[in-house]
Amino acid sequence: MRFLQTEPVQHSLAPGAELLLLPEPRFKRCLLQIHFDCPLDDQSPARTLLAQVLQQGTAKYPSRMALARRLEEFYGATLQFAGHRSAEAHNMTVGMAWVGERFLPEGETVVGPLIGLGMQLLADPLRGPGGEFFDPQTIEREREQLLRQIESFPDDRSAYAEEQFIKALCEGEAFGNPVWGTSEQVKAL
Repeated sequence: MRFLQTEPVQHSLAPGAELLLLPEPRFKRCLLQIHFDCPLDDQSPARTLLAQVLQQGTAKYPSRMALARRLEEFYGATLQFAGHRSAEAHNMTVGMAWVGERFLPEGETVVGPLIGLGMQLLADPLRGPGGEFFDPQTIEREREQLLRQIESFPDDRSAYAEEQFIKALCEGEAFGNPVWGTSEQVKAL
């Protein structure tokens, strides 16, 4: 018995932009992930911080609470940003998940509005009170949170051991550096 009953369908949208679809009627939730492959370089810590800052709100939904309320209107849909290393790239991902529309009340749709909310997070993030591109208080709060995560990382022994293994294995290579950077790099942002 094959694990998948359907094969992925691949569409080339533009040079460097591939769309993979896996329609599978057994699934009750839909998942959309948009991946941005960036260099695994000294800007990776800034992108890691940016992913956290972008999730704090938009001009229309200026808080995490307002975003959560909006997502609840989409029957518990989720929207998140994340980043990880993938070969020699820093892969930034915008992920969305929602209940399949066949399980929603008649006439309800969430795909378009959810993608629209994702676009708002990317294109119209929560601005600073003086018109700054990002709210300085939000940046500082998220920077402090990232520093706490970096400092407490050795407490997660298995993740820490894996990171040390990669660092030793790939010394001098981009893959040997964590995407979140060091405390010094984050403080300098």
